Amino acid sequence: MPNQSDIEALYVKGARVWIPDPDTVWRPCRLAEDLNREADDVKVIFEREDESGSDSDDDDDEYNVVKFNLKKHGTPHLRNPDVLLAENDLTALSFLHEPAVLNSLKVKMIIFGQFIFINCLF
Repeated sequence: MPNQSDIEALYVKGARVWIPDPDTVWRPCRLAEDLNREADDVKVIFEREDESGSDSDDDDDEYNVVKFNLKKHGTPHLRNPDVLLAENDLTALSFLHEPAVLNSLKVKMIIFGQFIFINCLF
């Protein structure tokens, strides 16, 4: 089991994360600063997705940087590398959580036009 310092080492400036969003459910962002567990907020930079499903970096201007409340929402979910977009086996994802699964399904269906196969054994 990884210790707390190992986990915090993943949340450094530039780390790709998902934050909750009222319009899109989950929004892709990057950390604008290292995450400090004692802090109430962390600054994140909004990213937008291009047609291929990968994220394009916007300019780091003040309109793209917002404060994310850690006390209210908890630690943001880490995003998977682009190489795992539309992975057939979701258990192969580096980070397996709701935003990762939803994003993978979205990329497979909308962007690549693939059907989704679910194997249900009874």
